[in-house]
Amino acid sequence: MESIDIGDRIREIRKSRNLNQDQLAELAILNRVTVAKYEAGKVEPGAKALSRIADALEVSADELLGRDPGIKKEAP
Repeated sequence: MESIDIGDRIREIRKSRNLNQDQLAELAILNRVTVAKYEAGKVEPGAKALSRIADALEVSADELLGRDPGIKKEAP
């Protein structure tokens, strides 16, 4: 399974939405410095921040985490 960097996904999706870090921070009710740290991989967002960012970018948290929503794991 390929490792997906959350910060890279946030940056990629943010840029695809033509948003800068200030705009994303405002939409997600976060500090711009915090968003920059997430994107740089210095800090990983907690559940609440991840949810706010996903809402602001109009994507699912699974998409930010690099998960394919169409693939479901089978129960053991």
